[in-house]
Amino acid sequence: MRAVQFQLRSVSRSQMIDISREVQDVIRSNQFTEGLCQVFIPHTTAGITINENADPDVQHDFLKALDKVIPWEDHYRHMEETRLHT
Repeated sequence: MRAVQFQLRSVSRSQMIDISREVQDVIRSNQFTEGLCQVFIPHTTAGITINENADPDVQHDFLKALDKVIPWEDHYRHMEETRLHT
């Protein structure tokens, strides 16, 4: 088993970033021809979703629905460090 890492930087507090090219580049540059590709993100306030990315409105709708379910501002008792700096 082999682990490969790459880093991304978001430009807003709620954002969807297509990492397909980065994953494909890792597979290609390491000449992997078979096996399992596991994508993992260790940060507690980030997540991974699979989306065909055919319609840009889907990302907008997804982020809007996420904010309805978990509003960014909702008088939470705790504050993430990143929230203090936005």
